[in-house]
Amino acid sequence: MGAMNRLQPNRRELVVVLLMTAIGGILRIWSPGRLGLVHFDEGIYALAGLWPLNPKGFWAIDPTVIAYAPGGYPFLVGLASFVVGLGDLTPILVSILMGTLTVPLVAWLSWRTFGPTAGAITATLAAFSGFHIAFSRMALTDVSFLFFFILAIGLGQRFLERPNALNTIGLGIGVGLAQWFKYHGWLAGAIVILTAVVNAIRDPAERQPKRLASVWGQGACAGLLAFAVFWPWFSFVESHGGYADLLRHHASYMQGAGAWLTNLRTQTGQEALLDHRSGAIETLRFIFLFLVVLLENPSTARTIRRRIIESDFFNALLTAVVVVTPLMPGGGSVWCWGLGLALMPWLLAWPSKFRVLGLGWLVFSLLTPLYHPYARLWMPLEAFGWIVYGYFAGAATMASSQWEGPISESWGQNKMLASWFVGSLVFVGILFFTASPQSRFVTDDEASVAEPSDTLRVACRQVQADLPKDLARLRFLGRPPITFYLATAGVPLAPQPDLNTLLKPGSPMDWALVDDALLRQEPDHAGAKVRLKEGWEVVREYPTRFNLPTLLDITPGAARGKIEPDAFECPLWLLKPRPQGGR
Repeated sequence: MGAMNRLQPNRRELVVVLLMTAIGGILRIWSPGRLGLVHFDEGIYALAGLWPLNPKGFWAIDPTVIAYAPGGYPFLVGLASFVVGLGDLTPILVSILMGTLTVPLVAWLSWRTFGPTAGAITATLAAFSGFHIAFSRMALTDVSFLFFFILAIGLGQRFLERPNALNTIGLGIGVGLAQWFKYHGWLAGAIVILTAVVNAIRDPAERQPKRLASVWGQGACAGLLAFAVFWPWFSFVESHGGYADLLRHHASYMQGAGAWLTNLRTQTGQEALLDHRSGAIETLRFIFLFLVVLLENPSTARTIRRRIIESDFFNALLTAVVVVTPLMPGGGSVWCWGLGLALMPWLLAWPSKFRVLGLGWLVFSLLTPLYHPYARLWMPLEAFGWIVYGYFAGAATMASSQWEGPISESWGQNKMLASWFVGSLVFVGILFFTASPQSRFVTDDEASVAEPSDTLRVACRQVQADLPKDLARLRFLGRPPITFYLATAGVPLAPQPDLNTLLKPGSPMDWALVDDALLRQEPDHAGAKVRLKEGWEVVREYPTRFNLPTLLDITPGAARGKIEPDAFECPLWLLKPRPQGGR
Protein backbone atom coordinates (compact mmCIF):
# COMPACT_ATOMS: atom_id res chain seq x y z
CA MET A 1 0.00 0.00 0.00
CA GLY A 2 2.92 2.29 0.52
CA ALA A 3 3.51 2.59 -3.21
CA MET A 4 -0.03 3.74 -3.68
CA ASN A 5 0.41 6.53 -1.13
CA ARG A 6 3.48 7.80 -3.03
CA LEU A 7 1.50 8.33 -6.24
CA GLN A 8 1.03 11.97 -7.16
CA PRO A 9 -1.53 13.62 -9.43
CA ASN A 10 -0.13 14.32 -12.90
CA ARG A 11 -0.68 17.37 -15.03
CA ARG A 12 -2.91 15.43 -17.41
CA GLU A 13 -5.30 14.52 -14.62
CA LEU A 14 -5.45 18.11 -13.38
CA VAL A 15 -6.29 19.27 -16.90
CA VAL A 16 -9.07 16.69 -17.13
CA VAL A 17 -10.56 17.81 -13.80
CA LEU A 18 -10.46 21.47 -14.84
CA LEU A 19 -12.04 20.60 -18.19
CA MET A 20 -14.80 18.59 -16.49
CA THR A 21 -15.42 21.47 -14.09
CA ALA A 22 -15.86 23.87 -17.00
CA ILE A 23 -18.16 21.49 -18.87
CA GLY A 24 -20.12 20.81 -15.69
CA GLY A 25 -20.59 24.54 -15.15
CA ILE A 26 -21.84 25.04 -18.71
CA LEU A 27 -24.35 22.20 -18.37
CA ARG A 28 -25.68 23.62 -15.11
CA ILE A 29 -26.01 27.23 -16.24
CA TRP A 30 -27.39 26.41 -19.68
CA SER A 31 -30.15 28.84 -20.76
CA PRO A 32 -30.31 30.81 -17.49
CA GLY A 33 -33.04 33.10 -18.80
CA ARG A 34 -35.47 30.17 -18.80
CA LEU A 35 -34.83 29.20 -15.19
CA GLY A 36 -37.26 30.13 -12.43
CA LEU A 37 -38.80 29.05 -9.14
CA VAL A 38 -41.30 26.20 -9.27
CA HIS A 39 -40.75 23.95 -6.23
CA PHE A 40 -42.63 24.74 -2.99
CA ASP A 41 -39.38 24.95 -1.01
CA GLU A 42 -37.72 27.21 -3.58
CA GLY A 43 -40.14 29.97 -2.64
CA ILE A 44 -39.31 29.57 1.05
CA TYR A 45 -35.57 29.87 0.41
CA ALA A 46 -35.98 32.78 -2.03
CA LEU A 47 -38.11 34.71 0.48
CA ALA A 48 -35.61 33.97 3.27
CA GLY A 49 -32.82 35.19 0.98
CA LEU A 50 -34.34 38.68 0.98
CA TRP A 51 -32.80 39.39 4.40
CA PRO A 52 -30.49 42.13 2.98
CA LEU A 53 -33.62 44.28 2.54
CA ASN A 54 -34.11 44.37 6.31
CA PRO A 55 -32.06 46.92 8.29
CA LYS A 56 -31.47 44.26 10.97
CA GLY A 57 -29.67 42.06 8.46
CA PHE A 58 -29.46 38.28 8.49
CA TRP A 59 -31.01 37.77 11.91
CA ALA A 60 -34.21 39.33 10.60
CA ILE A 61 -34.53 36.34 8.27
CA ASP A 62 -38.04 34.92 7.85
CA PRO A 63 -38.29 32.24 10.60
CA THR A 64 -40.56 30.17 8.34
CA VAL A 65 -37.38 28.75 6.82
CA ILE A 66 -36.49 27.03 10.12
CA ALA A 67 -38.76 24.06 9.41
CA TYR A 68 -37.15 23.50 6.02
CA ALA A 69 -33.41 23.90 6.57
CA PRO A 70 -30.83 25.90 8.54
CA GLY A 71 -29.86 29.35 7.35
CA GLY A 72 -26.70 28.55 5.38
CA TYR A 73 -28.26 28.55 1.93
CA PRO A 74 -30.42 31.69 2.47
CA PHE A 75 -27.28 33.38 3.83
CA LEU A 76 -25.42 32.63 0.58
CA VAL A 77 -28.44 33.81 -1.44
CA GLY A 78 -28.41 37.11 0.44
CA LEU A 79 -24.67 37.54 -0.16
CA ALA A 80 -25.16 36.77 -3.85
CA SER A 81 -27.79 39.51 -4.09
CA PHE A 82 -25.08 42.07 -3.35
CA VAL A 83 -23.25 40.85 -6.48
CA VAL A 84 -26.00 40.04 -8.99
CA GLY A 85 -28.98 41.81 -7.41
CA LEU A 86 -32.27 40.57 -6.03
CA GLY A 87 -34.40 38.30 -8.15
CA ASP A 88 -35.50 34.74 -8.70
CA LEU A 89 -32.31 33.85 -10.60
CA THR A 90 -30.03 34.79 -7.68
CA PRO A 91 -30.77 31.72 -5.49
CA ILE A 92 -30.53 29.46 -8.55
CA LEU A 93 -27.11 30.92 -9.43
CA VAL A 94 -25.93 29.98 -5.91
CA SER A 95 -26.89 26.35 -6.59
CA ILE A 96 -25.25 26.45 -10.02
CA LEU A 97 -22.01 27.79 -8.53
CA MET A 98 -21.93 25.30 -5.65
CA GLY A 99 -22.85 22.44 -8.00
CA THR A 100 -20.01 23.38 -10.35
CA LEU A 101 -17.50 23.63 -7.49
CA THR A 102 -18.57 20.18 -6.32
CA VAL A 103 -16.99 18.64 -9.44
CA PRO A 104 -13.36 19.42 -8.49
CA LEU A 105 -14.13 18.82 -4.82
CA VAL A 106 -15.29 15.21 -5.34
CA ALA A 107 -12.34 14.72 -7.70
CA TRP A 108 -10.02 15.87 -4.90
CA LEU A 109 -11.63 13.51 -2.40
CA SER A 110 -11.45 10.62 -4.88
CA TRP A 111 -7.80 11.36 -5.68
CA ARG A 112 -6.70 11.74 -2.05
CA THR A 113 -8.46 8.48 -1.16
CA PHE A 114 -7.63 6.25 -4.12
CA GLY A 115 -4.81 7.94 -6.00
CA PRO A 116 -4.33 9.09 -9.60
CA THR A 117 -6.91 8.39 -12.33
CA ALA A 118 -9.72 8.02 -9.78
CA GLY A 119 -10.08 11.82 -9.53
CA ALA A 120 -10.41 12.34 -13.28
CA ILE A 121 -13.03 9.59 -13.63
CA THR A 122 -14.98 10.86 -10.63
CA ALA A 123 -14.96 14.41 -12.02
CA THR A 124 -16.34 13.12 -15.32
CA LEU A 125 -19.23 11.30 -13.65
CA ALA A 126 -20.02 14.30 -11.48
CA ALA A 127 -19.92 16.78 -14.36
CA PHE A 128 -22.37 14.73 -16.45
CA SER A 129 -24.65 13.52 -13.66
CA GLY A 130 -28.19 14.30 -14.80
CA PHE A 131 -29.35 13.85 -11.21
CA HIS A 132 -26.95 16.48 -9.89
CA ILE A 133 -27.48 18.83 -12.84
CA ALA A 134 -31.25 18.81 -12.23
CA PHE A 135 -30.94 20.02 -8.64
CA SER A 136 -28.06 22.39 -9.44
CA ARG A 137 -30.57 24.33 -11.59
CA MET A 138 -32.99 24.82 -8.69
CA ALA A 139 -33.09 27.12 -5.66
CA LEU A 140 -32.79 24.31 -3.10
CA THR A 141 -30.27 23.84 -0.32
CA ASP A 142 -29.26 20.27 -1.20
CA VAL A 143 -26.53 20.98 -3.76
CA SER A 144 -24.84 23.48 -1.43
CA PHE A 145 -25.13 20.97 1.41
CA LEU A 146 -23.41 18.31 -0.70
CA PHE A 147 -20.45 20.60 -1.27
CA PHE A 148 -19.90 21.24 2.44
CA PHE A 149 -20.65 17.62 3.36
CA ILE A 150 -17.98 16.33 0.94
CA LEU A 151 -15.59 18.96 2.28
CA ALA A 152 -16.26 17.78 5.85
CA ILE A 153 -15.67 14.14 4.85
CA GLY A 154 -12.33 15.04 3.26
CA LEU A 155 -11.30 17.03 6.31
CA GLY A 156 -12.35 14.08 8.46
CA GLN A 157 -9.99 11.85 6.49
CA ARG A 158 -7.14 14.28 7.09
CA PHE A 159 -7.92 14.41 10.81
CA LEU A 160 -7.87 10.62 11.19
CA GLU A 161 -4.55 10.45 9.34
CA ARG A 162 -2.95 13.28 11.34
CA PRO A 163 -4.97 14.47 14.35
CA ASN A 164 -3.07 17.71 14.84
CA ALA A 165 -4.34 21.18 15.74
CA LEU A 166 -4.82 22.35 12.14
CA ASN A 167 -6.79 19.26 11.10
CA THR A 168 -8.84 19.44 14.29
CA ILE A 169 -9.88 22.99 13.42
CA GLY A 170 -10.59 21.96 9.84
CA LEU A 171 -12.82 19.07 10.90
CA GLY A 172 -14.74 21.18 13.40
CA ILE A 173 -15.40 23.98 10.93
CA GLY A 174 -16.26 21.52 8.14
CA VAL A 175 -18.88 19.65 10.17
CA GLY A 176 -20.28 22.92 11.53
CA LEU A 177 -20.70 24.32 8.02
CA ALA A 178 -22.40 21.13 6.82
CA GLN A 179 -24.82 21.50 9.74
CA TRP A 180 -25.63 25.04 8.56
CA PHE A 181 -27.07 23.65 5.32
CA LYS A 182 -28.93 20.54 6.52
CA TYR A 183 -29.99 19.52 9.99
CA HIS A 184 -28.39 16.12 9.48
CA GLY A 185 -25.04 17.67 8.57
CA TRP A 186 -23.72 16.35 11.89
CA LEU A 187 -23.64 12.91 10.24
CA ALA A 188 -20.32 13.92 8.66
CA GLY A 189 -18.86 14.03 12.16
CA ALA A 190 -20.65 10.82 13.15
CA ILE A 191 -19.07 9.02 10.18
CA VAL A 192 -15.61 10.14 11.33
CA ILE A 193 -16.36 8.92 14.87
CA LEU A 194 -17.62 5.56 13.53
CA THR A 195 -14.48 5.21 11.44
CA ALA A 196 -12.32 5.90 14.49
CA VAL A 197 -14.15 3.13 16.35
CA VAL A 198 -13.62 0.67 13.47
CA ASN A 199 -9.97 1.70 13.26
CA ALA A 200 -9.51 0.92 16.95
CA ILE A 201 -11.14 -2.47 16.52
CA ARG A 202 -9.24 -3.46 13.39
CA ASP A 203 -5.78 -1.91 13.93
CA PRO A 204 -3.68 -2.56 17.05
CA ALA A 205 -1.71 0.63 16.41
CA GLU A 206 -4.93 2.64 16.79
CA ARG A 207 -5.32 1.26 20.32
CA GLN A 208 -2.04 2.65 21.57
CA PRO A 209 -2.72 5.04 24.51
CA LYS A 210 -0.99 7.99 22.85
CA ARG A 211 -2.91 7.48 19.62
CA LEU A 212 -6.26 7.09 21.43
CA ALA A 213 -5.66 10.23 23.45
CA SER A 214 -4.78 12.18 20.31
CA VAL A 215 -7.72 10.99 18.19
CA TRP A 216 -10.40 11.16 20.84
CA GLY A 217 -9.11 14.18 22.74
CA GLN A 218 -8.70 16.35 19.68
CA GLY A 219 -11.83 14.82 18.17
CA ALA A 220 -13.79 16.11 21.17
CA CYS A 221 -12.32 19.55 20.54
CA ALA A 222 -13.43 19.32 16.91
CA GLY A 223 -16.93 18.42 18.09
CA LEU A 224 -17.07 21.43 20.38
CA LEU A 225 -15.85 23.67 17.56
CA ALA A 226 -18.52 22.26 15.20
CA PHE A 227 -21.21 23.06 17.75
CA ALA A 228 -19.76 26.55 18.24
CA VAL A 229 -19.95 27.16 14.48
CA PHE A 230 -23.60 26.05 14.46
CA TRP A 231 -24.48 27.76 17.75
CA PRO A 232 -25.81 31.04 16.25
CA TRP A 233 -28.45 29.17 14.24
CA PHE A 234 -29.23 26.88 17.15
CA SER A 235 -29.90 29.97 19.29
CA PHE A 236 -32.06 31.46 16.54
CA VAL A 237 -34.18 28.29 16.42
CA GLU A 238 -34.45 28.25 20.21
CA SER A 239 -35.82 31.79 20.15
CA HIS A 240 -38.42 30.88 17.49
CA GLY A 241 -40.20 27.82 18.82
CA GLY A 242 -37.30 25.73 20.09
CA TYR A 243 -35.06 23.03 18.69
CA ALA A 244 -37.10 20.28 20.36
CA ASP A 245 -40.18 21.27 18.34
CA LEU A 246 -38.07 21.29 15.19
CA LEU A 247 -36.85 17.75 15.89
CA ARG A 248 -40.43 16.58 16.49
CA HIS A 249 -41.46 18.15 13.18
CA HIS A 250 -38.75 16.29 11.25
CA ALA A 251 -39.44 13.07 13.14
CA SER A 252 -42.96 13.15 11.67
CA TYR A 253 -41.38 12.48 8.25
CA MET A 254 -39.69 9.29 9.45
CA GLN A 255 -41.46 6.28 7.93
CA GLY A 256 -39.67 3.50 9.76
CA ALA A 257 -38.03 0.21 8.86
CA GLY A 258 -41.18 -1.13 7.21
CA ALA A 259 -40.87 1.42 4.41
CA TRP A 260 -37.11 1.06 3.99
CA LEU A 261 -36.99 -1.26 0.97
CA THR A 262 -39.86 0.49 -0.82
CA ASN A 263 -38.25 3.88 -0.31
CA LEU A 264 -34.86 2.55 -1.40
CA ARG A 265 -36.34 1.30 -4.65
CA THR A 266 -38.22 4.55 -5.12
CA GLN A 267 -35.15 6.72 -4.66
CA THR A 268 -32.89 4.64 -6.88
CA GLY A 269 -35.68 4.87 -9.44
CA GLN A 270 -35.73 8.65 -9.08
CA GLU A 271 -31.97 8.74 -9.57
CA ALA A 272 -32.23 6.62 -12.71
CA LEU A 273 -35.15 8.62 -14.10
CA LEU A 274 -33.37 11.96 -13.71
CA ASP A 275 -30.25 10.54 -15.33
CA HIS A 276 -32.31 9.04 -18.17
CA ARG A 277 -34.15 12.31 -18.84
CA SER A 278 -30.86 14.17 -19.28
CA GLY A 279 -31.05 13.65 -23.05
CA ALA A 280 -27.76 14.14 -24.87
CA ILE A 281 -25.95 14.43 -21.53
CA GLU A 282 -26.12 10.63 -21.20
CA THR A 283 -24.34 10.17 -24.51
CA LEU A 284 -21.76 12.83 -23.69
CA ARG A 285 -21.09 11.18 -20.33
CA PHE A 286 -20.27 7.87 -21.99
CA ILE A 287 -18.06 9.48 -24.64
CA PHE A 288 -16.08 11.58 -22.18
CA LEU A 289 -15.81 8.75 -19.66
CA PHE A 290 -14.42 6.47 -22.35
CA LEU A 291 -11.96 9.13 -23.47
CA VAL A 292 -10.84 9.90 -19.91
CA VAL A 293 -10.22 6.22 -19.16
CA LEU A 294 -8.11 5.90 -22.32
CA LEU A 295 -6.30 9.18 -21.68
CA GLU A 296 -5.49 8.35 -18.08
CA ASN A 297 -4.61 4.71 -18.82
CA PRO A 298 -2.90 4.46 -22.21
CA SER A 299 -2.41 0.74 -21.65
CA THR A 300 -6.09 0.03 -21.07
CA ALA A 301 -6.73 -1.70 -24.39
CA ARG A 302 -3.50 -3.72 -24.07
CA THR A 303 -4.39 -4.69 -20.50
CA ILE A 304 -7.88 -5.90 -21.44
CA ARG A 305 -6.53 -7.84 -24.42
CA ARG A 306 -3.85 -9.47 -22.25
CA ARG A 307 -6.43 -10.53 -19.68
CA ILE A 308 -8.59 -12.13 -22.35
CA ILE A 309 -5.65 -13.90 -23.99
CA GLU A 310 -4.45 -15.17 -20.61
CA SER A 311 -8.00 -16.36 -19.80
CA ASP A 312 -8.03 -14.27 -16.65
CA PHE A 313 -11.80 -14.56 -16.47
CA PHE A 314 -12.31 -12.62 -13.28
CA ASN A 315 -10.24 -9.60 -14.30
CA ALA A 316 -11.89 -9.51 -17.72
CA LEU A 317 -15.32 -9.69 -16.08
CA LEU A 318 -14.40 -6.99 -13.57
CA THR A 319 -13.24 -4.68 -16.34
CA ALA A 320 -16.44 -5.27 -18.31
CA VAL A 321 -18.65 -4.61 -15.27
CA VAL A 322 -16.82 -1.40 -14.44
CA VAL A 323 -16.98 -0.02 -17.97
CA VAL A 324 -20.69 -0.71 -18.58
CA THR A 325 -22.02 0.27 -15.15
CA PRO A 326 -22.69 3.95 -16.02
CA LEU A 327 -24.68 2.77 -19.05
CA MET A 328 -27.09 0.59 -17.10
CA PRO A 329 -30.68 1.76 -17.70
CA GLY A 330 -32.06 0.98 -14.25
CA GLY A 331 -31.72 2.60 -10.85
CA GLY A 332 -29.03 1.69 -8.37
CA SER A 333 -26.19 1.37 -10.88
CA VAL A 334 -24.19 4.15 -9.21
CA TRP A 335 -25.40 3.51 -5.67
CA CYS A 336 -24.51 -0.20 -5.61
CA TRP A 337 -20.81 0.48 -6.19
CA GLY A 338 -20.53 1.42 -2.54
CA LEU A 339 -21.58 -2.06 -1.48
CA GLY A 340 -18.11 -3.59 -1.73
CA LEU A 341 -16.36 -0.64 -0.16
CA ALA A 342 -18.86 -0.52 2.72
CA LEU A 343 -18.45 -4.16 3.66
CA MET A 344 -14.77 -4.63 2.91
CA PRO A 345 -13.57 -2.47 5.83
CA TRP A 346 -14.69 -5.36 8.02
CA LEU A 347 -13.01 -7.98 5.84
CA LEU A 348 -9.73 -6.37 4.78
CA ALA A 349 -7.15 -4.11 6.33
CA TRP A 350 -8.14 -1.10 4.25
CA PRO A 351 -6.60 2.28 5.06
CA SER A 352 -8.63 4.59 7.28
CA LYS A 353 -9.50 6.89 4.37
CA PHE A 354 -11.17 3.97 2.56
CA ARG A 355 -13.21 3.23 5.66
CA VAL A 356 -14.50 6.79 5.91
CA LEU A 357 -16.13 6.49 2.49
CA GLY A 358 -17.30 2.91 2.95
CA LEU A 359 -18.91 3.62 6.30
CA GLY A 360 -20.32 6.91 4.99
CA TRP A 361 -22.02 5.04 2.17
CA LEU A 362 -23.35 2.48 4.65
CA VAL A 363 -24.71 5.10 7.09
CA PHE A 364 -26.57 7.03 4.41
CA SER A 365 -27.82 3.85 2.73
CA LEU A 366 -29.36 2.72 6.02
CA LEU A 367 -30.77 6.08 7.14
CA THR A 368 -31.95 7.83 3.96
CA PRO A 369 -34.76 5.38 3.06
CA LEU A 370 -36.17 5.68 6.59
CA TYR A 371 -37.22 9.25 5.77
CA HIS A 372 -39.86 10.42 3.32
CA PRO A 373 -38.41 9.52 -0.10
CA TYR A 374 -37.59 12.94 -1.49
CA ALA A 375 -35.33 12.52 -4.51
CA ARG A 376 -32.90 15.25 -3.47
CA LEU A 377 -32.01 13.44 -0.21
CA TRP A 378 -30.20 10.86 -2.35
CA MET A 379 -27.51 13.42 -3.21
CA PRO A 380 -24.75 12.19 -0.81
CA LEU A 381 -25.19 8.60 -2.00
CA GLU A 382 -24.97 9.76 -5.60
CA ALA A 383 -21.66 11.45 -4.76
CA PHE A 384 -20.34 8.36 -2.95
CA GLY A 385 -21.14 6.42 -6.12
CA TRP A 386 -19.08 8.78 -8.30
CA ILE A 387 -16.10 8.53 -5.96
CA VAL A 388 -16.13 4.76 -5.52
CA TYR A 389 -16.66 4.19 -9.23
CA GLY A 390 -13.60 6.32 -9.88
CA TYR A 391 -11.57 3.87 -7.82
CA PHE A 392 -12.86 0.66 -9.37
CA ALA A 393 -12.74 2.04 -12.93
CA GLY A 394 -9.18 3.24 -12.49
CA ALA A 395 -8.03 0.01 -10.88
CA ALA A 396 -9.83 -2.36 -13.24
CA THR A 397 -8.51 -0.75 -16.41
CA MET A 398 -4.87 -0.45 -15.32
CA ALA A 399 -2.16 -3.02 -15.75
CA SER A 400 -1.18 -4.53 -12.41
CA SER A 401 2.37 -3.31 -12.91
CA GLN A 402 1.11 0.28 -12.94
CA TRP A 403 -1.31 0.02 -10.04
CA GLU A 404 -0.15 -1.01 -6.60
CA GLY A 405 -2.47 -1.20 -3.64
CA PRO A 406 -5.51 -3.07 -2.35
CA ILE A 407 -6.86 -3.88 -5.81
CA SER A 408 -3.75 -5.83 -6.81
CA GLU A 409 -2.79 -7.13 -3.38
CA SER A 410 -6.20 -8.40 -2.31
CA TRP A 411 -8.32 -8.97 -5.38
CA GLY A 412 -5.57 -10.52 -7.41
CA GLN A 413 -4.81 -13.00 -4.62
CA ASN A 414 -8.32 -13.64 -3.36
CA LYS A 415 -10.61 -14.57 -6.24
CA MET A 416 -13.30 -15.78 -3.85
CA LEU A 417 -13.65 -12.35 -2.27
CA ALA A 418 -13.53 -10.66 -5.65
CA SER A 419 -16.15 -13.03 -7.05
CA TRP A 420 -18.33 -12.25 -4.04
CA PHE A 421 -18.12 -8.57 -4.88
CA VAL A 422 -19.06 -9.01 -8.54
CA GLY A 423 -21.84 -11.37 -7.49
CA SER A 424 -23.20 -8.80 -5.08
CA LEU A 425 -23.35 -6.26 -7.90
CA VAL A 426 -25.22 -8.71 -10.09
CA PHE A 427 -27.65 -9.51 -7.26
CA VAL A 428 -28.34 -5.85 -6.55
CA GLY A 429 -28.75 -5.23 -10.26
CA ILE A 430 -31.32 -8.00 -10.63
CA LEU A 431 -33.16 -6.80 -7.53
CA PHE A 432 -33.52 -3.22 -8.70
CA PHE A 433 -33.87 -3.72 -12.44
CA THR A 434 -36.55 -6.42 -12.28
CA ALA A 435 -38.28 -6.40 -8.87
CA SER A 436 -38.75 -2.63 -8.99
CA PRO A 437 -40.05 -1.33 -12.33
CA GLN A 438 -38.20 1.96 -12.69
CA SER A 439 -40.15 4.53 -14.65
CA ARG A 440 -38.64 5.35 -17.99
CA PHE A 441 -42.11 5.98 -19.37
CA VAL A 442 -42.40 9.75 -19.13
CA THR A 443 -44.84 10.41 -21.94
CA ASP A 444 -44.14 14.16 -21.90
CA ASP A 445 -41.25 14.75 -24.30
CA GLU A 446 -40.51 18.16 -22.73
CA ALA A 447 -39.70 16.68 -19.31
CA SER A 448 -35.92 16.64 -18.84
CA VAL A 449 -33.34 17.86 -16.37
CA ALA A 450 -32.59 20.88 -18.61
CA GLU A 451 -36.19 21.87 -19.37
CA PRO A 452 -37.29 25.49 -18.79
CA SER A 453 -38.65 26.19 -15.30
CA ASP A 454 -39.86 29.76 -15.73
CA THR A 455 -43.56 29.10 -16.41
CA LEU A 456 -44.55 30.27 -12.92
CA ARG A 457 -42.69 33.56 -13.33
CA VAL A 458 -44.34 34.15 -16.72
CA ALA A 459 -47.78 33.39 -15.28
CA CYS A 460 -47.26 35.74 -12.33
CA ARG A 461 -46.34 38.59 -14.68
CA GLN A 462 -49.55 37.96 -16.60
CA VAL A 463 -51.54 37.88 -13.36
CA GLN A 464 -50.08 41.23 -12.33
CA ALA A 465 -51.05 42.76 -15.68
CA ASP A 466 -54.64 41.45 -15.38
CA LEU A 467 -55.36 42.74 -11.87
CA PRO A 468 -57.79 45.68 -11.55
CA LYS A 469 -56.33 49.06 -10.59
CA ASP A 470 -58.65 49.40 -7.58
CA LEU A 471 -57.81 45.98 -6.13
CA ALA A 472 -57.98 45.97 -2.32
CA ARG A 473 -56.43 42.55 -1.70
CA LEU A 474 -55.52 39.49 -3.68
CA ARG A 475 -56.60 36.53 -1.57
CA PHE A 476 -54.07 33.88 -2.36
CA LEU A 477 -53.86 30.10 -2.01
CA GLY A 478 -50.70 28.74 -3.60
CA ARG A 479 -47.01 27.91 -3.50
CA PRO A 480 -44.44 30.22 -1.88
CA PRO A 481 -42.72 30.93 -5.24
CA ILE A 482 -45.89 32.76 -6.29
CA THR A 483 -45.71 34.75 -3.05
CA PHE A 484 -42.12 35.69 -3.95
CA TYR A 485 -43.01 36.82 -7.47
CA LEU A 486 -46.11 38.82 -6.55
CA ALA A 487 -45.01 40.24 -3.19
CA THR A 488 -41.74 41.58 -4.63
CA ALA A 489 -43.83 43.17 -7.40
CA GLY A 490 -45.93 45.05 -4.84
CA VAL A 491 -49.18 43.08 -5.19
CA PRO A 492 -51.27 43.32 -1.94
CA LEU A 493 -51.37 39.61 -1.08
CA ALA A 494 -53.63 38.11 1.57
CA PRO A 495 -52.52 34.47 2.01
CA GLN A 496 -55.32 32.02 2.81
CA PRO A 497 -54.60 28.99 5.02
CA ASP A 498 -56.98 26.64 3.20
CA LEU A 499 -59.79 26.38 0.67
CA ASN A 500 -62.56 26.73 3.27
CA THR A 501 -61.17 30.10 4.37
CA LEU A 502 -60.94 31.27 0.78
CA LEU A 503 -64.60 30.38 0.15
CA LYS A 504 -65.81 32.56 3.01
CA PRO A 505 -67.38 35.85 1.82
CA GLY A 506 -65.08 38.85 1.74
CA SER A 507 -64.91 42.36 0.36
CA PRO A 508 -66.29 42.82 -3.18
CA MET A 509 -63.03 44.65 -3.93
CA ASP A 510 -61.01 41.48 -3.26
CA TRP A 511 -59.95 39.13 -6.00
CA ALA A 512 -58.34 35.72 -5.56
CA LEU A 513 -55.56 33.65 -7.06
CA VAL A 514 -55.54 29.88 -6.61
CA ASP A 515 -52.74 27.45 -7.45
CA ASP A 516 -53.84 23.98 -8.50
CA ALA A 517 -50.80 22.57 -6.65
CA LEU A 518 -52.53 23.45 -3.37
CA LEU A 519 -55.91 22.09 -4.51
CA ARG A 520 -54.22 18.76 -5.24
CA GLN A 521 -53.66 18.40 -1.51
CA GLU A 522 -57.42 18.28 -0.94
CA PRO A 523 -58.81 14.76 -0.42
CA ASP A 524 -61.23 15.31 -3.31
CA HIS A 525 -59.34 17.26 -5.96
CA ALA A 526 -62.16 17.32 -8.51
CA GLY A 527 -64.70 18.30 -5.86
CA ALA A 528 -62.42 21.09 -4.63
CA LYS A 529 -62.27 22.62 -8.13
CA VAL A 530 -66.08 22.49 -8.38
CA ARG A 531 -66.48 24.22 -4.99
CA LEU A 532 -63.95 26.88 -5.96
CA LYS A 533 -65.71 27.77 -9.21
CA GLU A 534 -69.11 27.81 -7.51
CA GLY A 535 -67.87 30.41 -5.02
CA TRP A 536 -65.78 32.51 -7.41
CA GLU A 537 -65.96 33.54 -11.05
CA VAL A 538 -62.93 32.56 -13.14
CA VAL A 539 -61.37 35.57 -14.86
CA ARG A 540 -58.49 33.73 -16.48
CA GLU A 541 -56.54 30.48 -16.30
CA TYR A 542 -52.75 30.56 -16.56
CA PRO A 543 -50.93 27.38 -17.58
CA THR A 544 -47.84 26.45 -15.57
CA ARG A 545 -45.98 23.17 -15.21
CA PHE A 546 -43.83 21.36 -12.70
CA ASN A 547 -40.33 20.40 -13.70
CA LEU A 548 -39.37 16.76 -13.27
CA PRO A 549 -37.55 17.07 -9.89
CA THR A 550 -40.54 18.92 -8.42
CA LEU A 551 -42.98 16.29 -9.67
CA LEU A 552 -40.87 13.55 -8.09
CA ASP A 553 -40.95 15.38 -4.75
CA ILE A 554 -44.73 15.80 -4.91
CA THR A 555 -45.32 12.23 -6.09
CA PRO A 556 -42.21 10.16 -5.26
CA GLY A 557 -43.81 6.93 -6.48
CA ALA A 558 -44.07 8.37 -9.97
CA ALA A 559 -40.52 7.12 -10.52
CA ARG A 560 -41.87 3.56 -10.48
CA GLY A 561 -44.77 4.00 -12.85
CA LYS A 562 -45.95 5.73 -15.99
CA ILE A 563 -45.96 9.53 -15.83
CA GLU A 564 -48.61 11.11 -18.04
CA PRO A 565 -48.20 14.63 -19.50
CA ASP A 566 -51.06 16.09 -17.43
CA ALA A 567 -49.15 15.23 -14.23
CA PHE A 568 -46.81 18.15 -15.04
CA GLU A 569 -49.61 20.64 -15.67
CA CYS A 570 -50.53 22.89 -12.74
CA PRO A 571 -52.65 25.92 -13.75
CA LEU A 572 -53.34 29.09 -11.77
CA TRP A 573 -56.81 30.64 -11.65
CA LEU A 574 -57.45 34.35 -11.28
CA LEU A 575 -60.88 34.80 -9.68
CA LYS A 576 -63.26 37.62 -8.84
CA PRO A 577 -66.35 37.58 -6.58
CA ARG A 578 -69.55 36.40 -8.20
CA PRO A 579 -72.41 38.86 -8.31
CA GLN A 580 -74.49 38.67 -5.14
CA GLY A 581 -76.89 35.74 -5.44
CA GLY A 582 -75.20 34.47 -8.59
CA ARG A 583 -73.60 31.10 -9.20
